[in-house]
Amino acid sequence: MAGKLGRALVLLVLLAAVLITQAPLAVFLLAFALVLLVLLRLDAAYLRRQVTAELLVPDKPVIQGEDFTLTVRLRNRSRLPIPALVVLLNAADEWGGGQITLRCAAMLGGKESAEQRITLNAGKSGVWSIAVRGITLRDHLGVFTAACPAAAQSRSICVLPAAAAGKAKAETAPDEDGDEADTRAALGGSYELREYRDGDTIKQVHWKLSAKLDRLMVREPLTALRAALTPGGDLDGAEEWGDFPQQAAKHRKNPPKRKKERTALSRRGAADPGSGLKFVDRVLVSTQRPAAHPALWLAADAALLLALTFGLLLVLSTGFGIAVPLWVWPAAAAFCAGWALFLRAPQALRRWGLLAGVIVYLVVLFICQRNFLAGAQQCAGNIAQSLNARLGSTLPVAQGGSAAQLGLFLLLAALPVTGALAAAALRRADALLLDLMLLPVVVLLALAGAAPAVPACLLLLAGWMGAWAASCSVQRRALWGRRDTENYRQNLCRHYNIQKSAALAVGGLCLALALP
Repeated sequence: MAGKLGRALVLLVLLAAVLITQAPLAVFLLAFALVLLVLLRLDAAYLRRQVTAELLVPDKPVIQGEDFTLTVRLRNRSRLPIPALVVLLNAADEWGGGQITLRCAAMLGGKESAEQRITLNAGKSGVWSIAVRGITLRDHLGVFTAACPAAAQSRSICVLPAAAAGKAKAETAPDEDGDEADTRAALGGSYELREYRDGDTIKQVHWKLSAKLDRLMVREPLTALRAALTPGGDLDGAEEWGDFPQQAAKHRKNPPKRKKERTALSRRGAADPGSGLKFVDRVLVSTQRPAAHPALWLAADAALLLALTFGLLLVLSTGFGIAVPLWVWPAAAAFCAGWALFLRAPQALRRWGLLAGVIVYLVVLFICQRNFLAGAQQCAGNIAQSLNARLGSTLPVAQGGSAAQLGLFLLLAALPVTGALAAAALRRADALLLDLMLLPVVVLLALAGAAPAVPACLLLLAGWMGAWAASCSVQRRALWGRRDTENYRQNLCRHYNIQKSAALAVGGLCLALALP
């Protein structure tokens, strides 16, 4: 709801700016926003049909109090990556009637598959029905959501009392010959042994027992629930099963009515006191190793940072008449490349390097403080003169200063500014933080004495949209497992691939739409 209100507010502001000012830039931004919304809607509609899901549950009964794992196998049939999708699992207690929702996030690369593994713990015996409630995804900018038309899948899990585990262990004790006393228990307690009949397959023959008894014996599948309800069967008896058969018989005669959804388990350790189901853990497992593209990651980071930095310099140059020396541009480009490389360094090296860089920067600033202040005074004078011409104010305008002093000020100011932009657009890819940092730029654009050049607006737009697209990829690293595991490294590699490719694609799309 907040996203819809935000989009509507942006469109209303742009529409009001067009009606009041009738400026070409406002008209262009409004048209660009409308075209972009249509493309994003088509993007979400296309991606929703490219996702397939398969629900897998344990093939053997679950023992009360022991952990068990649910697996949702996801696959992306498209070549476009999916930055974020959410799978909702519905767990219904067939005996108690309660329902629980499990919410898990994931990301998928182009033509890739992954598995969501949810570990649960059942505190009570019974029968659970697990179903995929729905799969929703977002477009590459996170504006629109779409529900995937996944086929309805439902699986049942039988939770046996804890005493059943003790009996199974006793039945698997070796006999005097060193063999298992009851092979049925060794197979999970889910088979019935009988003599061979016509129509039985070779796979059902129990060769070891047949050799001991000198006649063909076969294994017939027998579910745990049927075994518990079989009168006179080996699994019958109140000592081992408690009230499990009575509960099942009561459920068969009088099925409970479905209750409303009571609990949504999303945090580790959360439990539903009514059903006894406890959420233990969840992890996103990569079923195929993604290819690492460090050159692509570095190029995407440098391109976004260059677009934002050069856009700011062009705004100062064309909007306020500040003559930026030519040697400042390659120096700013070197700063952008340096920050992009610096963010790829190990964490310990980044900490010590940042500390040493701050010390060196302060020393240089102290040495060049006179020229730095003269350049800052010259830049402030140009801005004041532009504001006086635009607003008719009488701000004092400082005179004097050389081009070298102005270039030194811009160069020393560009270093921390590019670092802050790198932290917001590259390090954490936080769109909200980047918006707050670029808010003064929007104010400068509104107060500029002359209309900023079109390349300045295009570069800022491409950089901002690219950083916005990069922030939409799933960053919940708690889903990736421990940091020292191979699965974590594979998920991190996939995250970088999706993030950087989406940033480059959206930035290039902005330039393609804006250049005509």
